[in-house]
Amino acid sequence: MQINKPKILMFFIIISAIGLDWQSCDTPWQPGPAPSTIIETEFVPGLNILGVVRLEDTTASSFVYVERAYAADEYDTWSDTLPIIKDARVRISGSGDTTSYIFRYYDNLSDHKYINVDFRPVAGESYHLTITAPGLPELTASASVPHLPEIDTNSVQVSADEVSFRLRTTADAYLYDVYLFCENGQLVERFTNNQISIKEMKFKFGSSLGNPLAIQIFSYDENMASVADATSSIIPQSFLETISTVEGGYGCFGAVSVLTYILP
Repeated sequence: MQINKPKILMFFIIISAIGLDWQSCDTPWQPGPAPSTIIETEFVPGLNILGVVRLEDTTASSFVYVERAYAADEYDTWSDTLPIIKDARVRISGSGDTTSYIFRYYDNLSDHKYINVDFRPVAGESYHLTITAPGLPELTASASVPHLPEIDTNSVQVSADEVSFRLRTTADAYLYDVYLFCENGQLVERFTNNQISIKEMKFKFGSSLGNPLAIQIFSYDENMASVADATSSIIPQSFLETISTVEGGYGCFGAVSVLTYILP
């Protein structure tokens, strides 16, 4: 029986959202088992998006990727061409700061993403996304930006083969990725936020990685955490509609806060 479900080509977009090379560590983007239960749904034409509100210092790195959702039996016809929509109207507005930010498509600058160089998200703020495109239903979504965690700088210990520190988490983050960057590579630890305010972190590394340079922490909201937990393969996903965080279409709109700490 053929199940006519919308396909999603966004594994490389999720990598861009996080800004890291996922292939160097054990991640949920690597091939894994298919879901034990397939929910059969009728395909409804619409937008398929990945929008990320990213708080990182003063950097304007938020983006929205927009494509047309398409049925499984269309997949082979696309070959290397993605169904990217370049003429959508993409707008993000805050709940406190009600200023509307129009995100525009820049083909050569944004890797097929809509961006706004003036948009600077605020920790704790909720943002609302609206996307319209000719001939397709309006897509809407909301996401809240997690507050940045804190590193207890007095607890940071660096030795020849280990880095340890205490991390203070925040109640509005659902999932954390903590990276240790070294001269020749990186280590990562992922953990779910169980409302433990202090997390003891410890990275042990070999001499092949070289000297440790920095710690970088990604705090994901509930929407981004649901995608990170559910994505199990870098092949086009036919099951992501079951975790869609948007209304009137498919995909995810979420938020991530990024903290970078340079080791002494």
